[in-house]
Amino acid sequence: GKASLHDLRSRMAIVPQEDWALWSHLLIAHGRAVCQARRPMCEACALLPHCPSGPKFIALNVKTEAAKAIKSKAKGKKKA
Repeated sequence: GKASLHDLRSRMAIVPQEDWALWSHLLIAHGRAVCQARRPMCEACALLPHCPSGPKFIALNVKTEAAKAIKSKAKGKKKA
């Protein structure tokens, strides 16, 4: 869409054209190491300030962890 084209153009302006191939490979490696699909490590990501998805994943993770804590607490009360 329009937004992704704008993002692409802004990134193209930041990274010199001769480095585009390397940049692409570095982003793929970063994605495999940090932005894992099932459990992204947004809190530890150096690119978080530039990432549109990071804050969303962090908020979702906070909700998920809170739900797990509530569920765990409820289980503990049932056993007692």
